[in-house]
Amino acid sequence: MPATKKPKYTVQAVEFALDAAKRGISISQAAARYGVPAGTLRDKLRNKYHKEKKGPLSILTDGEETRIVSWMKLAARTGFPVTEKHLKISVAQFVKLTKKITPFKDGIPGRKWIRLFMRRHKEISLRKPSVLAKHRATVTESQIRKWFLEVQDYLKETNVEYLLNQPARIFNLDETAFQLVVKNQKCLAPKSLRHLHSIYANNDKESYTALFTASADGRLLPPLVLFPYKCRLPAEISASAPPDWGIGKTDSGWITSDAFYDFLKNIFQPWLLKENIQLPVVLFVDGHKSHTTLMTSEFCRKKSDNTRCSVPQFNPPNSAA
Repeated sequence: MPATKKPKYTVQAVEFALDAAKRGISISQAAARYGVPAGTLRDKLRNKYHKEKKGPLSILTDGEETRIVSWMKLAARTGFPVTEKHLKISVAQFVKLTKKITPFKDGIPGRKWIRLFMRRHKEISLRKPSVLAKHRATVTESQIRKWFLEVQDYLKETNVEYLLNQPARIFNLDETAFQLVVKNQKCLAPKSLRHLHSIYANNDKESYTALFTASADGRLLPPLVLFPYKCRLPAEISASAPPDWGIGKTDSGWITSDAFYDFLKNIFQPWLLKENIQLPVVLFVDGHKSHTTLMTSEFCRKKSDNTRCSVPQFNPPNSAA
């Protein structure tokens, strides 16, 4: 039996080409740009390979589930495989932002939906990723070089390798938590005083999160600061912040998928436009689930020039994500 010829294009290239064609670029232009045969694109756009499914209809459409599967494949390819919890969070965010009516309790899919979703998409399976043990997480030169090569290969695969020579279009982002109550330290006090107390007005568990972004050419973007409030954020907090800062709230004060999505949409993207930074750009993030949801990934791809993904997600050698 003769060996079949393996296509020279990737699944991701096909997805990018289809997105471009759906956004108005001609099939021939999309085919040439992403190296995918024009006939293949025409067949997929005409649903030539579509098959009728038996059984009850899924809550999401075929197209919506295809988007989810594509995002899961990309996340796995770039070092951040999707867990069941991560999938639930992403689908919940998708349902919320698209105002889709579902039977999900509190807008979050349950285990039954996950099980049926996996059954509908046999190419996705539940697997255990290899985890870098703590004693192996020591940074070495070979690990750093390997990481840079992985990033370069990914950018080359998505036709944006040239960005590595443009530091104004490369960004790194991270957040840190600030405790509003200092930790106990030894103090100088009279020996005769039996009990020594330190009084603070704030709750000992209260903290806020600040998210910082910097470009490779040394510029700092306006930060996002999140406070722990379940209800409305006090007006005096918003009024005291610089006008270009992002001020928000979450129940815990920690970053969430919705808060990160809002940061990209309302702070990062407008700043790029204000500074005349040409798209696409590269934004490095860590593996926290709030950074890698379906809606965040799609937002980055849609806002980038020619719908190219602008968030290559790789774990650096010393990341514990």
